[in-house]
Amino acid sequence: MIGKQAYIHALKDSYPDMIKDKALAEQIVDIFFSIPIKALENGDNVEIPGIGVIKIDKSKGANCLSYEPAGALIKCIRK
Repeated sequence: MIGKQAYIHALKDSYPDMIKDKALAEQIVDIFFSIPIKALENGDNVEIPGIGVIKIDKSKGANCLSYEPAGALIKCIRK
């Protein structure tokens, strides 16, 4: 599993001139990961390129989470 700290360190390491402290990197990571949740709460689908589409499917019950994997992910798994 890739934890939150891995994203924070990757962000700091990738942009050392722009992101100088861990607190800023953590804030950016928190904002980034809150976007899909807010989209789902608003009834929007969330597409993650290369991974798939996540959506709330109310036809299967109240707030049933539905996931459709991307073709690239399926190919990767089948290797």
